[in-house]
Amino acid sequence: QGPGGPVTLPMSTPAVIQVWLQGCQDCMPAFEASKALEARGGMDVGLPVVNVAYGSASTSWAQEFGLDQRLVFDPSGGALVRPLGIGTFTTLVIDEQGYVRLRDRPDNAGYAERVTGAARALLSGPARTTTTP
Repeated sequence: QGPGGPVTLPMSTPAVIQVWLQGCQDCMPAFEASKALEARGGMDVGLPVVNVAYGSASTSWAQEFGLDQRLVFDPSGGALVRPLGIGTFTTLVIDEQGYVRLRDRPDNAGYAERVTGAARALLSGPARTTTTP
């Protein structure tokens, strides 16, 4: 559930999920990289993007870092964060069954290319590899 309403995961299509914790000092390089990427026009992944805040978050703060699109909250971390073992800002590309096809961070070199490549691969056909559900 978030300010714009509920989001159900997995969705009927592949999606990009960004999981983050407002105020996480270890996440600040990723937050800044995400903000810089948004300032350059963001990524055109062709998939729905969902931003999952571990706990609660200020919507104005989320907007400052380009994380306010489809913003939802995982208050205890029990729905998504802890089951996936996420401790810091993490981007996931998931297929329509909820399998994680890519796990990355915006502050890693080549991030945008890997995320858009994974999204294109999911959009281009039924080829699947075995990964973590």
